[in-house]
Amino acid sequence: MELGELRPDEVVFEVVVGNLGIADEAAPMTQTTATRLAHDAGRDVADGAFFEGAFTAPSAGHLGVTARVMSLHKDLVTPVEMGLVRWA
Repeated sequence: MELGELRPDEVVFEVVVGNLGIADEAAPMTQTTATRLAHDAGRDVADGAFFEGAFTAPSAGHLGVTARVMSLHKDLVTPVEMGLVRWA
């Protein structure tokens, strides 16, 4: 993901997990896990930044797993305040 003018330490990368229904329809995501910046190659797009983290499945069965990246700044009331959320 291109961060534009943001640095990797200015975003929070989260893994969001939840159960899927019988027909694989998305149910509400029940668990959010923050990751940590594991490697930052600076502005070198070829290497980029790597985030890592772990989660425990909330239950057995079909799981939906997605990721979201949000800006992170001490002056924001919430991470979604500026509408800079990206889902993957």
